Amino acid sequence: MTKFEATGSGNVMAQGEGFYISFRANHNPSLMAETIGSFATLISGNSDFSTSKDETALIDEQERYSHKYYILNGDFRGAYLELIENGFEACLEYFNSQKEKAESVWSDTKETK
Repeated sequence: MTKFEATGSGNVMAQGEGFYISFRANHNPSLMAETIGSFATLISGNSDFSTSKDETALIDEQERYSHKYYILNGDFRGAYLELIENGFEACLEYFNSQKEKAESVWSDTKETK
């Protein structure tokens, strides 16, 4: 059974075949993250950039040089663990079912305005 394991960067990750799930709790965001978020808010006018949230990311490793990040705000580890053995497409289908209410502004699929 797949499980989440801690990394040196503060994330926990679960590996699938050609993809992985990463979770990071942002209870105490770094000064750099806050600065970047504030700058992005200033430029875009979108205040979602300035708030730090827990994030669960589905990362497609199939792209050779540019991984694609599908990021949801919140802790979705349980749902992804149930799906990870079914492959990337099952996890992507779950992401798509949740993105309307929980997609992060940092997700590669999010359109900026």
